[in-house]
Amino acid sequence: MIKFLVGKTYETSSICDRDCKFKIKIISRTEKTLVYEDEDGNRARTKIHKLEDINTEFIRLGNYSLAITFKADNNLINDCI
Repeated sequence: MIKFLVGKTYETSSICDRDCKFKIKIISRTEKTLVYEDEDGNRARTKIHKLEDINTEFIRLGNYSLAITFKADNNLINDCI
């Protein structure tokens, strides 16, 4: 299972606009939740979901159909916020 790593920064783009990018930094995590910091310095906790068929974790920042989604397998970037 590919997991979110503490201290790493992840990036994804908006579903509606591929040029609109979002970044978060993982602050801490447990098996079921993680705490992240966004680009504005705001911290929040969210539930970790698992995609068993592709063996990776993902999180959604909201509970609606177009919510920002980060996947642990392909959103990792090397620079920091």
